[in-house]
Amino acid sequence: MSPKSTVHLPKEWLDPLRVRGQNALPCRIFPGPMEGLMSPLFARTFESLKLVDFWLTPFLRISTAVPRTARLRERFARFADGGLPVIQQLMGRNPELLARAAAQFASLGTIGININFACPSQTVVRNGSGGTLLKSPSLMEKILAAVRKETAPLPLSVKLRAGFKSPTEMPDTIAASINGGADFIILHFRTVMDNYDRIPDGPERIAKAVELAGPIPLIASGDLFSVADAKHLYSVSRCAGITPARGLAQDPMLIRRMQAAAAGQKTPQEDIRGNFLNTMRELASKNSALHTNRAVFLEIARHLWGADSAEFKMISKDFALKTNSK
Repeated sequence: MSPKSTVHLPKEWLDPLRVRGQNALPCRIFPGPMEGLMSPLFARTFESLKLVDFWLTPFLRISTAVPRTARLRERFARFADGGLPVIQQLMGRNPELLARAAAQFASLGTIGININFACPSQTVVRNGSGGTLLKSPSLMEKILAAVRKETAPLPLSVKLRAGFKSPTEMPDTIAASINGGADFIILHFRTVMDNYDRIPDGPERIAKAVELAGPIPLIASGDLFSVADAKHLYSVSRCAGITPARGLAQDPMLIRRMQAAAAGQKTPQEDIRGNFLNTMRELASKNSALHTNRAVFLEIARHLWGADSAEFKMISKDFALKTNSK
């Protein structure tokens, strides 16, 4: 019998991850950041349907200066306004600026700071941020130490990929993360150069990262689209938690399904994709601050059902008819 059918998700994943005498994570199954998808409307829809417990935001890039307090407050409110705890993710390569920005978010009420050393975007890589910093473990360590100094005792974490070019880079990047003061590590099993290509040994890479991290909790990311995926990843790696991202855009119920599996309960089977999109439309119609254009709804529908599905084609046709009737 395959590991997917015999392994159970650990019940402790439903408990908070405690570091420095506080809850660094309210639970250990949580949504990963999805750049380009996680709008305020997206967040309010998940909250309205009670599908998540807290947020790890997409990155805010800090480049030449720390944005004004009003700008940081507006950015934080995109997630905090829903009333759930928020971990703020930052990205950049200047230790002082990142530390100052982190301190500002600490004053705004974030429950933790996460530093992104993982983004594979070619624009980000060309600018020397995100995953590029995996080539500079010493700078990674300096950034984390600076943020740690300005925000202690707030929990500090990192988002890593398995390497820039190769997973053989993990010993150096994980050591830099720990030496810089990270309380836990979130690691996506692809390298930056892998981008989003399929790889054959993702869970094995996570297992190696868990070994390298030692007592530091390692949260796994990558290709988590089902409860079976989560069980297989855990069976191979014994990671300390999981953070599905794009899988949640395909199945908004995914975290609740995984949590039910960890609790030893029957996994919910209902398909809520239609309800999710309808709730999104309703929230946008009632709140002008959440209003968005039809392209956004179509993009969400494409993720939910797939571009070749009958459902997506019907929704696209419906939007086209409404547009032409105006």
